[in-house]
Amino acid sequence: MFLELMGIPVPDEVELSKSAGLSLTAYLSNTLPRDADIMSARALYINIINDIIASSGELFPGAFDAVVALFSDGYDLAVCSNSPAEYVETVLKSNGLFDMITRYCSVESYNSKAVAMLDIAQKGAFNQVVVIGDTHGDIEAAHNNGYTAIAAMYGYGKKALLAKANYFADAPSDIVSCVHKAFST
Repeated sequence: MFLELMGIPVPDEVELSKSAGLSLTAYLSNTLPRDADIMSARALYINIINDIIASSGELFPGAFDAVVALFSDGYDLAVCSNSPAEYVETVLKSNGLFDMITRYCSVESYNSKAVAMLDIAQKGAFNQVVVIGDTHGDIEAAHNNGYTAIAAMYGYGKKALLAKANYFADAPSDIVSCVHKAFST
């Protein structure tokens, strides 16, 4: 819908998947014509996506239960996303997760995902950090900070790109046991 409004042909799913892990600003800079007003396009995109999320967005089956289980077990939960902060907040609020999340941030405000993770961990005063990610950049950023990485193999997760993770979750329900294992070692 967004690309159509911008007059840009919609790429196929393979081409779109190459953008997974990019910040919105980076994606727009790579996708829109050089003379495009990136900030106006960003605002339009956020309005469109937030409306979609609020009206019909759904989490992966089992994701809500996994977050509730980890929260109930006493873990401090944070979100460090490549998506804009407005998007992250909409997802958390519209799915009833906002009050279970200690901190959240968008990588758009940082030089890299590793720096964003480090900042969120320090501000949250987390003693031990376990990162759950579905892109190579998530796993790499976790390891760059000395954190344990759990690969979310559902959604965008591809084994070849996530092979360096410490643990692998084939479904959101697997995350809970992976987190327990990571914190027990």
